[in-house]
Amino acid sequence: MSQAQRSESTNDVLSLDGLEPLLTSAHVSLVEPVEQAETNYGRSLEHESETQLLLSLMNQVDAVNELLMETSYKLQRAHDMILSMEQEISHQEIKLSAMNELEQKYTEVSAWLDAALAENSSLKRPWWKKLLLLN
Repeated sequence: MSQAQRSESTNDVLSLDGLEPLLTSAHVSLVEPVEQAETNYGRSLEHESETQLLLSLMNQVDAVNELLMETSYKLQRAHDMILSMEQEISHQEIKLSAMNELEQKYTEVSAWLDAALAENSSLKRPWWKKLLLLN
């Protein structure tokens, strides 16, 4: 369109220039016939009951989802507690093995101490008892 034609079309508000393709290929689509609209009233009740059923099912799904989330949280806490208990058990096993080693060392030291005390008491005997081999 040239500059002159544009200025004419903007000046003339009722001009139909540029609308020819729309006028030649215009179409109207009928969404729903009027006769079917009256018969669909019974179907709308069915749709409402289906909608209510779907809403009820969605509410139940939400409730189940909440229960699953709560159960998942409880299971996670239980799992964490089991892991901490397993860790505590491993620490207790390490302490038990250390205590067994200390018990073995205690028996060795106790035997050594008994021998040292016996030797000390034999060294503290008077010289005349040592000569006579008394006591």
